[in-house]
Amino acid sequence: MNKFMGFFREIGEILQSDVEFKDLKIAADPIELGIAIKQIPGARAGLRKLLEDRLPRIYDLVNNEILKPARKFLYHNGGYNDILIIVDQLDRIPQKQLNHITNHEDLFLNSAGVLRALACDILYTIPIELAYSHCHGRLSDIYGGEILTLPMIDVSQPNGMSVLRRIVEARARAAGVAVDEVFAPPDQLDRLCRLSGGHPRSLFTLIRAALDRTGSLPLDANLLDRTIRIQASDFGKSLSPLQWVALDKVHLDHKPLTGEPQQWMTFLRARYVYAYYNDDGGLRYDWNPLLAEVKNR
Repeated sequence: MNKFMGFFREIGEILQSDVEFKDLKIAADPIELGIAIKQIPGARAGLRKLLEDRLPRIYDLVNNEILKPARKFLYHNGGYNDILIIVDQLDRIPQKQLNHITNHEDLFLNSAGVLRALACDILYTIPIELAYSHCHGRLSDIYGGEILTLPMIDVSQPNGMSVLRRIVEARARAAGVAVDEVFAPPDQLDRLCRLSGGHPRSLFTLIRAALDRTGSLPLDANLLDRTIRIQASDFGKSLSPLQWVALDKVHLDHKPLTGEPQQWMTFLRARYVYAYYNDDGGLRYDWNPLLAEVKNR
């Protein structure tokens, strides 16, 4: 780690700032290194520019000073053969036009060399707009892998319902309660699982909204009905009549809206439409089940 420390001391000297090293642990996770750079003139902008100009050196340090010892540690303490880094949240970057390309294309295509510089497997989340764009083939070629769609859990199938129930049961156990103490009758959990469309975060949003409306357990059918009604109303209130027509079509056909790319991206990003894998590996689409609650009231 001496090379890493030397690098950041050099940065500190350029910034005319003190560099403090703390929480240095080797063979813990296996490596943790905490760094504090104090009193930076120009704050983040200056530091970011310095680091960007030194990216090749940073990647070389990470590859040799972190990934190599980490790989050895994982092999000798669990028999793992390699490292996978998951870079999340990049799919939330808003799309902007930069001259003749978008910021998404600039990041994932023009800066691919930087994104591929670490000597290990990396899984990036990418914006929906890019995954469904004309760049799909180029992305596969540059990164040497398939562009995967993360589908929802298929709650129309018994095994899908079982998976979601197990997730809720695990959360309940962590909170010190049994799942049957949370829902009365217990089949109310199945109802929430179906309305989530197989999206775990949406499921827990519904459960949290119900818990916020009561001071005791269990969550009964009347409370859940009121919660669902409010959540569904809030979810669908911004949709226009034309958007409702388009969503009805998706619900009936289970196919993407190929003639309306902008609207289709909005539906996917805003969770009005979910994707599911068929048995043959193809994708089918359906609306968020909360929308049915809006139409039925």
